[in-house]
Amino acid sequence: MKRVLIVNQGKSANLGDKAIRLVLKKYFEEAGYEVSNAGYTHFEENTIGDFDISNYKMVRRFDFPVLIKWILKKRRELRQEMQKYRGNYDYFILGGGQLVKSKCYFPYAFAAWTRFGRKYAKHKYIIGVGSDTDLKWCDRKKYRYHLKEYERILVRDTESFQTIKNLGIKNVSSMPDVAYLMCGYLEKDLVQKEERDEISLIMIFDYNTYKYHFHEELDFDAYRLFWEDKIRQELELNHKVLLGYTTVEDKKQTIEIYNTLPEIYKNQVRILDLDNLDDLMKELMAVKYIYSGRMHALILGMTMGCEVHGIPVSDKLRIFENEYLMASLSAEDYKEIILREMKKNME
Repeated sequence: MKRVLIVNQGKSANLGDKAIRLVLKKYFEEAGYEVSNAGYTHFEENTIGDFDISNYKMVRRFDFPVLIKWILKKRRELRQEMQKYRGNYDYFILGGGQLVKSKCYFPYAFAAWTRFGRKYAKHKYIIGVGSDTDLKWCDRKKYRYHLKEYERILVRDTESFQTIKNLGIKNVSSMPDVAYLMCGYLEKDLVQKEERDEISLIMIFDYNTYKYHFHEELDFDAYRLFWEDKIRQELELNHKVLLGYTTVEDKKQTIEIYNTLPEIYKNQVRILDLDNLDDLMKELMAVKYIYSGRMHALILGMTMGCEVHGIPVSDKLRIFENEYLMASLSAEDYKEIILREMKKNME
């Protein structure tokens, strides 16, 4: 039996990353591979429910540069993770997810895992990865050097394709995000969209992430009012409004904003318990509309027949909205494209 090692953020509590890990593992197992999953920069198996939201603080700190924090802590943790997976593999797969980016540990992890793949695998592929468009010059150099080692690079949107192409990488092509492979996950229970009640699921995006990564201009009060207005608008349309999340940070932010809502709204709104992927997918069966700034929340909504609306908090979301939400293809169409591209490139 051929062996494959898949490296991504699937051990984190992020439900989008968990969906990616699930579908890639399933794909390769059904193709007859023995599959192992390693963490890219997150090495402990977590769910959202593992965290005490009342005391939760983001790991991110602003007191040291990323490189210093990498050297002092994360590099050692990565080496410990790699120790668990040393062995011979037929394929080393990096992806999916937004793994090519700056202002974080990812450039260093990308280099380290590429060296690992070079040593322990016969073939190295990148599948379903997204790239920031504004990579720092030093990170561009690092990524350019290591991307050249991969036999095939499948990215998840045309902007990522162009960014990596501009680094001088030739063997790159694009396909939809692998999370579309979740289509049919709960197919036997799926309620058709036209049969659903007028239920809107609003998924509030964490403000600190919004400011740190995207440097947008809204202060917190304006940001809170933006989401409050969205809730009010849906209630005025006589929609039942639910609040949800796909990350720990978003859950904390959702609770904080819910607690500041006027009583007239608070009494009509409920926060769903979405601490794991199965809970999310089952709740999506009853929802008709989704509003989210998380790309994978929107994709998972599409796979369950929801009408999805992006809240463009980032360039990544704007790119996804332009390329996929405004297109006429269905989630099932995107799934078939992925399966075709995977088969063609893995042979």
